[in-house]
Amino acid sequence: VLVIMFENQYRSYILANPYMRQLAKQGCQLGGYFGVMHPSQTNYIASIAGELCNVTSDDRPPLLDQRTIVDLLEEAPGSLRWKAYMDSYVPQATPWTADLVPADAPPYYVKHNPFSSFASIVRSESRWRRVDNEASLFADLLNGEMPEYAWFTPNIWNDGHWVNGTQEQSTPRAPQLVDQQAVWLEAFFTRLRFPGPRSHLPPHTLVVITFDESDFEADYQPDLASAYDGPNQVYTVLLGDDI
Repeated sequence: VLVIMFENQYRSYILANPYMRQLAKQGCQLGGYFGVMHPSQTNYIASIAGELCNVTSDDRPPLLDQRTIVDLLEEAPGSLRWKAYMDSYVPQATPWTADLVPADAPPYYVKHNPFSSFASIVRSESRWRRVDNEASLFADLLNGEMPEYAWFTPNIWNDGHWVNGTQEQSTPRAPQLVDQQAVWLEAFFTRLRFPGPRSHLPPHTLVVITFDESDFEADYQPDLASAYDGPNQVYTVLLGDDI
C-alpha cells in the first residue's frame, strides 16, 4: 500500500481537473470519504492513529503516547515493513538522538509528517530511520526494498497548499492550486510508470490518493463546481493492477 496525501481542497474542485478526473475513472473513487476535522494536522494524526489523540489545532503537540499503524504492522505475522517518505525532507539535517525534536525545514513541514508526532516513533532510532525522503522511495524501488506499507507526503508546494515558491495560497484555491498539485502528481506517476503494466511499483500495490481535508479557510465557490460536496468531503481514489 502506498498512501499519498494532498492538502485542503473540495472534492469537486479536484474532479474539475482533467488529470485528477482521469485517475478517478481509472480506479475506484470513494464517494463517501471525509476528513475527521479541521485544521490539517488533526487529519494527519488520525490517519495513522485512528483517533484524534486530543489534537485540535496545527500547533505542535507534545509527543503523543497513542499507538499507530506502525505498531500494528510490526506486530503483524510476517514482519510487515513500513516506511514514510517526505518530499524535500533532509534526514541528515535532523540526525536521531534520544532527545530529538523534529523541526520544519521548508518546504517540508512536520505537521504534514504524522510519524513525527508520536513518542514511540521519534524516541526509537530504528523507527525514526524509516522516515526518509523522495529519493529514498526511488532507491527502494530500484533495489526491490519497497515496504508493504508506505506513506508519501508531497512538500508544501507539491501538495497544493501554497503557490509554488511562495508562502501564499491563491484565492480561491481552485483552480490554480489544484492544477499545480495535479501537474506534480502526473510527473511523479510518470517517473513511476504508474498506472499501467510497466509500473515500477511491485505487483498488487494499492495506491491511495487522498486529501487531508476540504478547504475550510474559504467559502465554497459554486461557480467552480456542479454540486456541494458536504462537510469536509475529500477526493480519495484507489489505483492499482488489482483494481
